[in-house]
Amino acid sequence: MKQLSHLLLILLTVVLTSAFIQSPVMAGSAQTSETDTSWVIANFETESLGNMGWTKQWGAALVDVFWFEDQTERSAGALTLDIDASLEVKGAFGKDGLDIFWTETEEGATAISFDVFIPGDFPEGSTIKVWAQDRVNWTWVDYKYVVGNEGELGAVAGDWNTVTFPLKEVIDNNAAFIPFSGIKTGIEFYFLDGETWAGYAQVDNITLVGIAPPAAELASPTNVAVVPDSSEPVFDNKVRWNHITWTDFPENLSETYNIYVSAYPITDVNSDLVVKLDSAIPRGVKYYNHQLYGTNDLGLNLYYAVTTSGLSNGSLIETPVVPGSSNCGPILTKPNMPVIVPLVQTFNFIADGNLGEFAAFPEALFKPDRIGGPAAESWDEASTDCNMTGYLVMDNDNFYAGFNVIDDDPDNGSVAWEGDGVDIFTGFYNLIPLNELHGLGTMYTNDHADYRFSFAVNADPGSQFQKNGYEAWDLDGLDMNVTKTANGYTIEAKIPFASVRPSLLAKFVPEEGMYFPLKIDVNDNDGENDPYYTSSVRTMTLHTGGVDNDQNWLRPSTWGQAVIGIPTAVEEQQEAQVPAKMALFQNYPNPFNPSTTITYDLTKQAQVKIEVYDILGQKLATLVNAKQAAGSYSIVWNGLDGRGAQASAGVYFVKLSADDFEQIQKMILVK
Repeated sequence: MKQLSHLLLILLTVVLTSAFIQSPVMAGSAQTSETDTSWVIANFETESLGNMGWTKQWGAALVDVFWFEDQTERSAGALTLDIDASLEVKGAFGKDGLDIFWTETEEGATAISFDVFIPGDFPEGSTIKVWAQDRVNWTWVDYKYVVGNEGELGAVAGDWNTVTFPLKEVIDNNAAFIPFSGIKTGIEFYFLDGETWAGYAQVDNITLVGIAPPAAELASPTNVAVVPDSSEPVFDNKVRWNHITWTDFPENLSETYNIYVSAYPITDVNSDLVVKLDSAIPRGVKYYNHQLYGTNDLGLNLYYAVTTSGLSNGSLIETPVVPGSSNCGPILTKPNMPVIVPLVQTFNFIADGNLGEFAAFPEALFKPDRIGGPAAESWDEASTDCNMTGYLVMDNDNFYAGFNVIDDDPDNGSVAWEGDGVDIFTGFYNLIPLNELHGLGTMYTNDHADYRFSFAVNADPGSQFQKNGYEAWDLDGLDMNVTKTANGYTIEAKIPFASVRPSLLAKFVPEEGMYFPLKIDVNDNDGENDPYYTSSVRTMTLHTGGVDNDQNWLRPSTWGQAVIGIPTAVEEQQEAQVPAKMALFQNYPNPFNPSTTITYDLTKQAQVKIEVYDILGQKLATLVNAKQAAGSYSIVWNGLDGRGAQASAGVYFVKLSADDFEQIQKMILVK
């Protein structure tokens, strides 16, 4: 239905503007000509390729970005932009990690251009801004094309326009713009205050000027290496990860890279025993940091593989694993301790600046495990410049967060990501059964429950809760409090699961033993008088969960993890009652070796069977066969079959049968 509504609205826009234009109007200071060498890196002719990595970047005015037919009939398809200026004055799309072929010894693309269709009723005076940032200094440069203006920096409504970012001109005249690691680039639509226009624009033929299209066949890298690494302990918490490296494909095909992991040698990345850690990793990155989470300190032997994705004869392909790109292991991998999030029946939350209700659950307390930013070298565990104690709790309907932050100067910045404030990166779903983690472009989509909840201490009242680190977010059912003092602040919030439910998913229902993604940043801005002040203004960040990866704030796959814990004795004394529903929970830990705990709830007395089956459906063991009263139960499976023999490594299924109720969970036994 959403695609049908897109079609009807686009058709209406096109009919009203009568804009079936065959050739673009050229605009901008760096023009292409018929004799220019150029490479169209995205022409959106093929629906199966979708957005080709071009996604929404910021601003509520850009509601959605998706592939659709070119409604001017100039080509088969175009990147389509759903715009609503009544939501905010700006909205931008773009792509990060774009290689423009500049090295320290050779010049690359001289410009990047975009064909943009601007509907005929698009408001005059609005700006089409083509922008770029380098990935070394993050220097921002933009060129503004004003709709209705004449001349080289004007744009015509009801027509296709070519807007251009003159790369060579910028590089030659701005020493802070360093192109050697690629750029982040795109277009921002900026409207005059009070504008309410809504409709659809389209983008096509994104082109690197001065670069010829390459001619080569894609292949997987053959020198993948994996090295265990770790950080210095912070609050006795040592962060561990495996550092995976490879070399880019020799010729630049705008390819991307995919990372896989398994407890077994990898010969087929589509196997049920293989997990896709991440994808769409651009050229120039050449590394990935993977963390294992769990409460079993014995660790696991892991294998890794790297493959390549890109265009071949007009089709998107992924190269197979080959010697040197796979079976990188076994690497004995020690897990990191997840944040424990108690699941309670009731939580007496009061948004009053007092975290006493959180302190009743001491296992929910967590502290930073890494420190970043230019001021990190001056930090210690007794620091009063910036320090944090946090708590997270869940009930069946809400996510609760409480933070006590010590900060000797809590008065700077009005947006969370660059001012004094807290960012919570999280996703409300169970990680354990996933064969592919949520990667780039999954946040705030209709079918992925991944979010960034931000709290800006110094924003105006009503704007302190933010989306994406800076956009004010009026969330239904939000209850929060920010209390600031001379030496810090407290933040506490109740976030209803139903209010952030993606339209294509049911409301999240937490269960004990679930793992979910979690990364928390506490940002510190001490103003321009801070001796560590740089152009980024944020001089220190306290991290909980996750390590650095390319665009990690946009990749849920790279965040840390939390586990939904067993109710505490305090809660059990307060809320002794029959479970709300029949349920078989995910075994914990999973994967496991040699034993795992299976928990289940009964709402009534029932004849109960707990059985284990292998992947072929053959029954391996019966763990429970008895009549049991209503209540919560747990049983340990030690990996033995019904004859007492040790089961081999592989996938198994545990089945709960309680009268007419049945439920199955997948378990993975590793060696």
